[in-house]
Amino acid sequence: MNEIFKKTFTLTNNLYDRTDTLKPSSIFDLSQEISGDHADILHCGFTEFIAKGYIWVTVRNYVEFIKPIKHVSSLDLETYLTKPRFVEYPREVCFYNKEELVAVTKSIWMILDYKTFNVVTPELFNDIDYSKIHPYFATRLKKLSLIPKEKLEFCKDIIVTYSMLDHNGHLNNTHYLDFYLDVYQPTKYIKSLQVEYIKQGFLNDKISLFRYCENDKDYLYGYRNEDLIFYMEVEYFRGE
Repeated sequence: MNEIFKKTFTLTNNLYDRTDTLKPSSIFDLSQEISGDHADILHCGFTEFIAKGYIWVTVRNYVEFIKPIKHVSSLDLETYLTKPRFVEYPREVCFYNKEELVAVTKSIWMILDYKTFNVVTPELFNDIDYSKIHPYFATRLKKLSLIPKEKLEFCKDIIVTYSMLDHNGHLNNTHYLDFYLDVYQPTKYIKSLQVEYIKQGFLNDKISLFRYCENDKDYLYGYRNEDLIFYMEVEYFRGE
C-alpha cells in the first residue's frame, strides 16, 4: 500500500504575494493537488469516486508555518492519511525546502453521496498500515469557536464569478484565503491559519465579508444573507 506519497512542485510567480511570500491560497492549492494525486493512487480519486456516486469535500483546513516561505523555486511535498475518525478522513501535507521542513497542512475531509449530499462512510483504506505513518500533529484538529455576527465589522461584498468555480461547480475553497489577503492586506508573516467550510458557494452568489480582531489574531467570516459560508482564524509570528 502507498501510505506515503511524495512529489516536487515548481513554484511560479503567481503563487507569491507582493512581498514575495508564498500565499496561503497557494499552500492549500498545492495541498489539494498532491492530495488528489495520492487519492488517484489509492483508487479513490475524483474520476473513480464520481463513478461510484461519491465526492470528497474539505470541511476544515489548517496550516502551520515553521518559517515564512520566500524566494523558493520549488518545494518537495509529502502527504499521508492519518487514522479516520467517525466520518472524518484527516490528511497531512509536509512542505520541504531542500530537506528543511517549512510548513505543514492538516485537512479534514468527508465523503458525500453525489446525489443526496448526505455524508457516507464507504469501506476504504483497510490496507493502509498506519504504523508506517508518523503524523506531525499529535491531536485532532478541532472546529473553531464561532464569534457572534453582531461583533463582526462589515468589510465588503464579493460576487462569485465563473473563474472561481472548481470541477464540482462550487466556489473553490482556496479563494477564501485570497479574500483574507484583500481584506487585511497583512504586513506580518502568518504563523498559522485555520478555515472552517460550512456551506458551498455557487456562481453569482453574493458573499458578504466581515472581520474581527482579538488577542493578536485576525478573523474573517463570509455570509450569504444570513447563512454562514466560511470563517477563519489567522495568527502571526510574534515580533513581525
